[in-house]
Amino acid sequence: MNLQPLFDLKDRLEHAAVAGTGLLDEDFRLKRARESLTPLAAASPVFGKITAGVDALFSTPQEKRGGALLDVLALVDAVVYTQGSTGGEGELTPLASDGVGSLCVLSYGQLHPLLEALKGTGSGRFSLVANAWKEHPEYFSDYRVLPALIEGLGDGYADMADQNAEILKEQGDKMIPLLKEGFDPEGKGGMVRRVRLIQQLAGEKENDFYLAQLPQAKKEVRTELIRALRHDSHNTQLLLELCQTEKRGESRDCAHEILVKQETPEVEEYFRVLGKKNPVQAFTYLLGEKTAMASRLTAAIAQEQIKTVHTGKKLSDSQRNERFRALLLALIGKTGPGIADIYREAVELFGEPEEKKKKPGIDPLRDLIFYTASPSNSSQPPFAVSLPYVLAMTVMGRGDRELCDLAVELYEREGGAYLVPAFAAQLLIKDSAESYEWAKERLFKREFLKKTVQEEALSFIRYVLMRVKWNREENGYRFMVRASLRNEWEMEMGVPVPCLDVRWFELLAQLGKDMDDALAAVLSDRQEIPGLSRLVVPYVYQEAISTLSVYSAAEWIRILSALGWERWENFVVQYFLKQGQVSFPECMMLLNTLPVPPKEKAAQLRKMDHLVREKKIKLRHNYWEENMAAARIHEWENQASGEETSGS
Repeated sequence: MNLQPLFDLKDRLEHAAVAGTGLLDEDFRLKRARESLTPLAAASPVFGKITAGVDALFSTPQEKRGGALLDVLALVDAVVYTQGSTGGEGELTPLASDGVGSLCVLSYGQLHPLLEALKGTGSGRFSLVANAWKEHPEYFSDYRVLPALIEGLGDGYADMADQNAEILKEQGDKMIPLLKEGFDPEGKGGMVRRVRLIQQLAGEKENDFYLAQLPQAKKEVRTELIRALRHDSHNTQLLLELCQTEKRGESRDCAHEILVKQETPEVEEYFRVLGKKNPVQAFTYLLGEKTAMASRLTAAIAQEQIKTVHTGKKLSDSQRNERFRALLLALIGKTGPGIADIYREAVELFGEPEEKKKKPGIDPLRDLIFYTASPSNSSQPPFAVSLPYVLAMTVMGRGDRELCDLAVELYEREGGAYLVPAFAAQLLIKDSAESYEWAKERLFKREFLKKTVQEEALSFIRYVLMRVKWNREENGYRFMVRASLRNEWEMEMGVPVPCLDVRWFELLAQLGKDMDDALAAVLSDRQEIPGLSRLVVPYVYQEAISTLSVYSAAEWIRILSALGWERWENFVVQYFLKQGQVSFPECMMLLNTLPVPPKEKAAQLRKMDHLVREKKIKLRHNYWEENMAAARIHEWENQASGEETSGS
């Protein structure tokens, strides 16, 4: 039976419901649909009833046509719904998902916003996906969502793409088949993230995939595929070839950086040859590597460079500076045979810099790391200035006994900045009392009946102590060192330091502001210090309330709190009155740091707000938020009331 006339009639009746019954008499399409229904009316009573209903609609007075229209439309709808069916022709086959993904029972309203966020553009998508992943992680294993996640690895919004990658990573190695499906080695960011995810999830297990894609790979995808070769040690020969054949700088560098971590005779010989051809490049690849092979190579290539100076080989100042700067950076962290000799020969070669004295706070090693090129007429290359600090960094980072002994040897012979590595070594090889006495002898010089502070020694010892940090988990000190890997300033954990002699704290307090940074470093995170002088905590309090830096004041507050100081009455008010000016963010920083109950914070903020309103204190940058101050006072007072109520 052809039901098309019924569907046409339904369409025209719905149109009439929208357009209004006033136009029914002129609707020729409705009349035509009624005539087309006549054969069906003759075949079935229900269609006859529909036909009669349409005829009655036309004969009904205008004011009653609305009800008649709804009656006949309801009847037509009911009949149409009874004619619906499900199913389809053809064989039923499972989804081709390689077993990845599942079907979650989700309504359109649940799934559609997530898919729109993953596939769409514009703002708000990142947080929507993040919230969905937090609240309903099961949605992301659905076979309809997974393809959108994979496609989203190439999202133009990098944060969104990275989030998609993290979601896929957390679902484990079962994602690998989807990541490999449709992979394009000539693609862009999305393909780079696919390779990165595959190697994170599978490592060497997918080595065949990396090798298969590499010949066709381009640009960033090629670099990432080369980086993936690091997982399988059987790729050494291929990496050796890539080091020599890769034309793109990033890919070539990547091959070298992976290769230098593989300690084989072939690799070592390759870098020895490279060191003769291009020492700067070789030193750059050795930078940050702490293997025995890396130390041997650094020593051997450095010896070749020292020979060039001894033999009088002509090098421009810029060439010499570039080579020895690269050597300095490569020396950081290197220990073992030959390294100590490089330091000795370098000292002989370059001597001591003309300007020995360094102002407190100056860090020659940092200057070296961000140094680009010396002027061609420079009489003093950075090597001689920075070498003691490179040695100190290695002593603090590795604790090698041979280099500790070398540091003391060079200090006794050269003096000056070699006090830095020598003092670091003394902290490691002597007990706390001996290292304290050793340093104190160099800090003070006896003249007639009094002792005077040696300013140069003060800055060098300060440099080391600022890098001695308390580790709560270990309940002891460690060196915390900064080193550079390819112009990135990084913090690393160094070797443990025997506990400092308790006399250090009093001595640093007596030395005053020049040693405040060192005192803050060694006190930070300490709590109970047996035998601590009664002079130290009051000194710290005075520094806290008088320092010009709000950040330093906040750090002193944390130190005092850990040491058990409790006299915080009007601290914030007194601090800013001493300063003579205040701003709202600075005031809130100190109040939030202050270890006092909410009621006391509210009282101090109220006093500060009053001083500002009465113009009894200047505003820094003319910035004070009266409404926010009032709101915070109200909040703290409510907290105090709640605590009192719960306490009672």
